[in-house]
Amino acid sequence: VQPTAVIGINEFLAAMSKIIERDLRGAYTLYRTPMPSYRELVSEIKRGAGQRARFVNVPTGLALAVTRGLERAGIPFPIKPGQIRALSGGPASKSNLEELLNGS
Repeated sequence: VQPTAVIGINEFLAAMSKIIERDLRGAYTLYRTPMPSYRELVSEIKRGAGQRARFVNVPTGLALAVTRGLERAGIPFPIKPGQIRALSGGPASKSNLEELLNGS
């Protein structure tokens, strides 16, 4: 189950306001915790649009093999092998969202 980093526009704007107001410097990683799975996220978006989501589970190894083959053959495809590898790893760093919004 792949966790997916998401943030609402109001949360993003509130976090950005705090960064600007406090004259904070540096890099910030902003996403909600706990992270929903990709399946949960897409299902909720589809439900909001009055649609039903349909999923096809594709093993990571198969997805990598297919995208690598398409890449080698020069066939355009919207998903690259590097994207699949990145999705398999989860987020690279913890979210700063809660500490920005709830911190002093």
